Amino acid sequence: MKFCITFSLLFFFEVYSFSQIEYNLGYYIDNYGKRNECLIENFDWKNNPKGISFKMEQSDFPKETNILSIKEFEIYNFSKYIRAYTKIDRSSQDINKLSSDKNPVLNDEISSLRSVFFSDENKGISAGYGGTLLIYSADKWTRENPGTTRNLNGTAITGNTYYAVGDGGTIISKNLGNKDITGNNPEDMAEKIEAYPNPCDETLNFKIPGGGLYPKVKVSVTNANGQVFLQKEYSNLDGDQENQIFTSGLKNGLYFLQADTGSEIFKTKVIVLH
Repeated sequence: MKFCITFSLLFFFEVYSFSQIEYNLGYYIDNYGKRNECLIENFDWKNNPKGISFKMEQSDFPKETNILSIKEFEIYNFSKYIRAYTKIDRSSQDINKLSSDKNPVLNDEISSLRSVFFSDENKGISAGYGGTLLIYSADKWTRENPGTTRNLNGTAITGNTYYAVGDGGTIISKNLGNKDITGNNPEDMAEKIEAYPNPCDETLNFKIPGGGLYPKVKVSVTNANGQVFLQKEYSNLDGDQENQIFTSGLKNGLYFLQADTGSEIFKTKVIVLH
């Protein structure tokens, strides 16, 4: 009797544990360029993925493949990764402590790109682990030096300006046109609002610099052309208090968050990434 009970409990535990593993629709591209539609174990990789677990059908047993065997994979509506080789300075994770050697020793490593964005067929940007940053222009990809080894998680393009955001509030921008984005841009001259997480998904939290009580504040979310997508008025808003706006209805892309107190205007760039 004890044997039967123990077997039943172990069987239940194994089935229950297996059921917690979630496989979602996606695809992978092998080294021969063949695209394979499949179900991929949905795992939010915080570091460079070393491989994936996948099934061709829900009832199949999972198979494993490592990152050296695939060029690209995606879990639809969740994440996409592209394998790339890049040279990375590993002397420090702190940008202020990186090697001062003019010819530092760079590790030739495989990096996966966490975000790929195209504004049209001629403009693209991709970013990923270890500060990997690539820009697509004139029918070719060019590797850029972002000045950071932090992981980059989101990308966007507005006009001729390319943006990437990453861990620790990292925001990188590069202008490929004739205009300097740091010139007399009103957004650059305004004091920045504290906004997080960035990129955001369903909600965006913000605080107004300097704290204090503001009798009336108008908060808005616009695009680069000034088109208003969200707007909300607050009365007796405490600048030290964390406030929240809902961004679930916005499409993926770059936006500007602005808070107008009547006497001051605070702004910052945010990226919405669902």
